[in-house]
Amino acid sequence: MTPLFLSTLSTPSEIRELTTTLVVCLVVAFSLWQFRVQYDKLRHGDFYWRGLTARGKRFYRRQATRRLQIACLSGVAGALMLTGLFTSARAHPKLVSGSWTLAILLCFWIGALAIVDAISVWFSFEEERQRRDAEKLALEFKMKKFQEESLDSLREESSNETDEEAGTSN
Repeated sequence: MTPLFLSTLSTPSEIRELTTTLVVCLVVAFSLWQFRVQYDKLRHGDFYWRGLTARGKRFYRRQATRRLQIACLSGVAGALMLTGLFTSARAHPKLVSGSWTLAILLCFWIGALAIVDAISVWFSFEEERQRRDAEKLALEFKMKKFQEESLDSLREESSNETDEEAGTSN
């Protein structure tokens, strides 16, 4: 038993068109939601990034800007795809080919921005890892130095006590 909305579709091309339309509408909806989230982060950055260093705030602000651009571009690409889907290719061939060409170019640009975002996240967290490792080494060095000083002072006290005991026994 097929659902009612699918029973009205008679050809595979109509089913393909419906699924493509649904996917594109989901992309546009997701881009609108992501636009709202990233724009809110940029407007209220002090709330989202409180307690971070200036360097961390700059990183997250640039990341939100890149992701805001991705959201805008994916919304525009989705709108271009819808234009290409619902415009007659016979009546307006240049409009259809132009909208699909721009949509594909925007998808490549979105991919490039996503790659740049991933690389910047990787570099940022690699720097944080290196900084943490350097702090760990410094703390280990200080702990070792403290332990050596403590052992030296214990040995010194121990030798003083043995000297005192030897001096009192004579």
